[in-house]
Amino acid sequence: MKRIIMIGLASILLLSSVTVVYASSDSKAGLQNWYETIAFKQSSEKRTGIGDRLSIAEGLAQAITGAKKDIKIFSADTVLHWEQDIENHQKEYLRRLSKTKKVLLGKNFDQYTQSKEAEINAEITADIEDYLADLLSE
Repeated sequence: MKRIIMIGLASILLLSSVTVVYASSDSKAGLQNWYETIAFKQSSEKRTGIGDRLSIAEGLAQAITGAKKDIKIFSADTVLHWEQDIENHQKEYLRRLSKTKKVLLGKNFDQYTQSKEAEINAEITADIEDYLADLLSE
């Protein structure tokens, strides 16, 4: 029974420590206080039987509650940062788009249009000549 409780305590402690790495420093302080009260609580006092189990269960409940709070804080911070990053990206994109639009509106496309028309006409003429040549050679 003690082995299962110790494994459970170790896994909760591992989960809490991973959460603390990603969460704010306030969460770290809360976990540290919990650890100090559980681990270093009056070493001369001997716990036995039900009292020992209850204190471990209370400690586990506190650790789970702390981990849930840490996860909520971390997820809220993550969502906030993602939203800010998306907004910043959108603003930068719109700024670049506006700048490109101004540049393009300032250019004269007449020469480009004429050269493209000439190129298309040359392709059409070449295709017609090839088609007629094939038709006449039959």
